[in-house]
Amino acid sequence: MYARITTYHCKNEMRDEAVALFEKMKSEIMAISGMKHMFHTCDEDGNCAMIAIYESREMAEAATDNARALFARFADYIDSELQPHGYEVLVHVTNP
Repeated sequence: MYARITTYHCKNEMRDEAVALFEKMKSEIMAISGMKHMFHTCDEDGNCAMIAIYESREMAEAATDNARALFARFADYIDSELQPHGYEVLVHVTNP
């Protein structure tokens, strides 16, 4: 598995609208080939991280254009540069 973690800053006054858009886009996001899990996180200051877990690095790289297009729809809610980073998942643990 491979994780892409993209950090950015969300405009605090638009956080609820951004979350509502994310909710509307969930099926589109999860339809990306190789996508296994997606997490959208944010703290009270608007510092956010979108964590996408893919089946493989190759599938994550192949999804780059799709990810950029989806993030473009959040442009009105984001007031910083996107900072994407990729990581090989070394350990994966879940509770039943």
